[in-house]
Amino acid sequence: MGTISALRKLVGASIGSGLLMHLLTRSAFAQRGVQDGVATFEFAEVVFENVLLVIFAFAAIVLFIMFLIGGFRYLTSGGDPKAVEGAKGTLTHAIAGLVVLVLAFIILKLIETITGVDVTTFKVIHNP
Repeated sequence: MGTISALRKLVGASIGSGLLMHLLTRSAFAQRGVQDGVATFEFAEVVFENVLLVIFAFAAIVLFIMFLIGGFRYLTSGGDPKAVEGAKGTLTHAIAGLVVLVLAFIILKLIETITGVDVTTFKVIHNP
C-alpha cells in the first residue's frame, strides 16, 4: 500500500511541476527584445491567458485520471457490490466534471456569439 501512495505523490509532483513550468515559459518573450519606457499592465493579459489554459489543462488531466481510476476500480471490483458502487460513483463524478468543463466553455462561447465580446481572451484597454 505504501508503494501506491508513493507513486501517487510522484505522479502528482510531476504533473504539478509540468503545469508550473508551462506557466513560467512563453516563447514570444524571446522575440520581443528590450522595450524602453514605462511598465504597463499588458503582462496581465499573458498571465490571465496562461492561467486559464493551465486551469483547463489541469481539469482535463484530473478528469482523465478519474476515468482511469473509476474504470480500474470497476474492473477489479470482483462483483463486490460496495466496490462496484464506489467505482460507479467515481465514474459519475468524472462525467459530471466533464459536463461542467464543457458547459463552462460553451457558455463562454455563447456569450461571445450573442454579445460579440471575446470573453475567452483578456485584453487591457489602451487609452491613447
